[in-house]
Amino acid sequence: MKLAYQVATPEVHTPDVTAWRGDLPTAFSLLTDLGYGGVELMVRDPAQVDAPRLEALTREFALPITLVCTGEVYGEDRLSFMDPDPAVRAEARRRTAAAVQLAARFGVDTNVGRLRGRLRDDVPAETSLGWARAALLEAADLAGERGIHVLIEPINHRSANWILTAADGVAFVRDLNHPALALMLDTGHMSIEGEDFAASFLAARGCNRYVHLCDDNRLAPGMGSLDFAAIIAGLRAAGYDGHVAIEAAQRPDSPTAARQSARVLLPLLGPSED
Repeated sequence: MKLAYQVATPEVHTPDVTAWRGDLPTAFSLLTDLGYGGVELMVRDPAQVDAPRLEALTREFALPITLVCTGEVYGEDRLSFMDPDPAVRAEARRRTAAAVQLAARFGVDTNVGRLRGRLRDDVPAETSLGWARAALLEAADLAGERGIHVLIEPINHRSANWILTAADGVAFVRDLNHPALALMLDTGHMSIEGEDFAASFLAARGCNRYVHLCDDNRLAPGMGSLDFAAIIAGLRAAGYDGHVAIEAAQRPDSPTAARQSARVLLPLLGPSED
């Protein structure tokens, strides 16, 4: 396993985003110095992202991109696949396609968390779910053509009302049964849902392709009460050897959160392997 850190691209303006927001060279430089093995991108409008500049940074700092995260497509602009407004749904799908294309440029996956949308009282559930399934299959088709995956991220009940747990995610991915659709897990959401980490990792074996890490208070690892030695052991027991990426509140600031996360996790992960 290698440790990555989430960094927001410049079109993200959310002040409390769970990613480093600011000067990209500064972020890449410090993350390299701290021993990180990758950078995850948090995007809002992937078509606006300067991919050549990012490619140059990955070469300069020998720090690869590990995932394109779509969190702020919903978080900042409230776009989703299940919005009753067809124009909003269309824009959500456009941005998802752009995220797939950006991710494919780096040979990595992209995710869908809150972007999938919420069930609403004023829209029949099957109608909303039909919109979401169609959008996800469309994105998966595009991803599959480019040799990458769209990853469904279970989101806790405070922020979503379907696909809340790892088990929900596994069942949904298996039901859609698309070769370019898989799962990613997040310890923050899992903690809120009261999941048994080791059991959930095992249940998602063969389906889970990526992991977000934060403590149970959404702060950097070691600033709450989660046992990250047990979490890493549980991932290893489930045969997981992909990236684990920090997606946490940037408190008191990004450099401090990055240092804290590295201090806790790098000794657990062991030496980086090329």
